[in-house]
Amino acid sequence: MDSDVDSAIQDKAFKIVTATTISGGSDTVTGALVTFVLAMTMFPKTQAAAHAEIDRVVGRERVPEIEDRELLPYVTALFYEVTRWHPSGPIGLPHRLTTDDEYHGYHIPAGAVVIANIWAMLHDENVFPEPDKFMPERFLGADGALSSSAPRPDALWGFGRRICPGRHFATDFLWIAMVHILAVFRIEPAVGSDGQRDEPKARFSPHHISAPEPFRCEFKPRFPGAENMVNSVDTAD
Repeated sequence: MDSDVDSAIQDKAFKIVTATTISGGSDTVTGALVTFVLAMTMFPKTQAAAHAEIDRVVGRERVPEIEDRELLPYVTALFYEVTRWHPSGPIGLPHRLTTDDEYHGYHIPAGAVVIANIWAMLHDENVFPEPDKFMPERFLGADGALSSSAPRPDALWGFGRRICPGRHFATDFLWIAMVHILAVFRIEPAVGSDGQRDEPKARFSPHHISAPEPFRCEFKPRFPGAENMVNSVDTAD
């Protein structure tokens, strides 16, 4: 920021940016993480595949870092599928047309408000076959690497000048949070008082910011020493 600008203005600008980051991103990021936990509880084979990749590439002596991302294509595909399967913002922000436009024969006058149906875009079976299925493999090629031709769920972040300004930060944060959880925990359905597993269902709140309805699960250390890894991260300088 320009050093000649009054410090009071700088302070106000920093406060606005910080408040915007919190108000605009906290609920959506939280929703995505809870959706991830739900998916891992519902789809143990997918979770096991992610565990296997992390163990093979990173091992069990440390937690993965952001620098490991290119070496963990399945985890990245899993991240993509979480955000596609149920986007935290299923309905995009409203846009107002500045000029007349036409879409598939429909005239849209200047000044009209257009709202993107993000959920429908990410469940278009012509783009994402079997869209209701949770399949990280849709983003991978036959060799197990990320497919350059597979469509990404980029609609999640919006469009044009109102695209999410924090999308890069959110992507990095969500990826590292997911991979850290996967590195040390196995997520399972909770066991009820009757001794039966409480298998969750894919039910989500019907709101502008959507998240899974309450469900029960258990986080269990995957291997001896996993708890120490969690504690070492928590107490790191």
